[in-house]
Amino acid sequence: MNALREIAENQEAPASARVSACKEILDRAEGRPRQTVEATVTDETAKKYDSIANQLRLELLGADE
Repeated sequence: MNALREIAENQEAPASARVSACKEILDRAEGRPRQTVEATVTDETAKKYDSIANQLRLELLGADE
């Protein structure tokens, strides 16, 4: 943390190094922001996996359909 602080406060350090040091300090102090993932499941995809799940259920139950 001391090294990051020195870089962040050093007026002669490149701006990119100072910004990176500040970002690292904030990440350690406040935690990184949550990342979200957006996914789309189409009807065809859902039908495919429902079919597979039903087939596995039948196999596990010993049904011969």
